[in-house]
Amino acid sequence: MEARFLSLVRNNEASEVSTVLGEENVSPDISLGLATLQDKFGRSVLELAVDSGSREVAEVLLDHGAPIGDALLYAIDRQDVDAMRILKERALTETLGRTYGVDSEDGSNAFPSYMTPVMLAAMKNNYDILEMLLQAGFPTPAPDDYKWTTDISESIAWLDAYRAVCSPSYILLTSPDPFITAFRTAKALRDALWKREQYRPELELLADQCETFARELLDEARSTKEAGTILEHLCSPEDSPYRKSASTIQLAVDLKLKQFVTHPLCFEYVNQRKFQEIADFHPFFQGLETASSVYTAVFLVTVGLAYPFLCLAHLLAPQSKVSVRLVVVS
Repeated sequence: MEARFLSLVRNNEASEVSTVLGEENVSPDISLGLATLQDKFGRSVLELAVDSGSREVAEVLLDHGAPIGDALLYAIDRQDVDAMRILKERALTETLGRTYGVDSEDGSNAFPSYMTPVMLAAMKNNYDILEMLLQAGFPTPAPDDYKWTTDISESIAWLDAYRAVCSPSYILLTSPDPFITAFRTAKALRDALWKREQYRPELELLADQCETFARELLDEARSTKEAGTILEHLCSPEDSPYRKSASTIQLAVDLKLKQFVTHPLCFEYVNQRKFQEIADFHPFFQGLETASSVYTAVFLVTVGLAYPFLCLAHLLAPQSKVSVRLVVVS
């Protein structure tokens, strides 16, 4: 009877499953035990239904009080948005009352005990599912919750937590400033390299992923004004290695984020700032950015010939206006 019932669940025979469960309620000879019934892989009936894509059966099982277990994780693993909608309300209640951790006994054969719905969805980088979970109030992952010990399980949990928080979708949905969050995460990963040598390739890959995300996000700027607003945005002093407030582009330079600072928009921004500084030095230099190539060439040759004299002026009067602007012109 149990084998037949599991086959009905697997094949999404919703009407027959409903009939069997109805007969169980009226006949003492039929006892399936939804709370304990499992297939040969250790999946409960609801987990089996979700993992098999039997959404109609899953709804019937929920109506008859089948325990959630890891059904939500199976839905996320399959990236089944419809199953997510069916399960999330019931699953949230169980999730908030469940203990997640390396030493927890709530794990299953398919998922480790520390794996939360948000962590798995972030690792899958599924924006829609992540948004649903976060809006519903599911707990978010925190790498600092896992201590670095010789325990392999603890180390893998820490690494999976970082895989989750490095997800572009997760950063976009949880951070008020995705650029600073990506920078901060990349720095934290690179700072951990020396004490987690065995995971160096993975950590470097995740740090590069954060940089790539920030670079691709900058690609979304559609005007010079937008790019300037992003690159000039001031970050908190605690994010800077020098503990001082810095712009986004200056922070990227300070943290040695080569992928980001070599973005064409960063080069264009720096050049515009340099031309602006030159133009502010004297009205003669105004319009240099849009000047013809011949005019620009003559200007550069003139500066090159005058460079030794400018250097001498810098040595004699390092705080003079000419000396300060020399750095800009150079």
